Amino acid sequence: LDPAAVDEERMTLDVTGHYSRPDIFDLQVRTASGR
Repeated sequence: LDPAAVDEERMTLDVTGHYSRPDIFDLQVRTASGR
C-alpha cells in the first residue's frame, strides 16, 4: 500500500460523519418529565 494514497483516501471518506466533533455538537436527553 502507498501511505500517501491511504492518507488521501482518509480525507476523502469520512466514515465517522461530520458530527463526531464534541466541540461542535452536544446532544442532551432529559429522561424525566419537566411538567
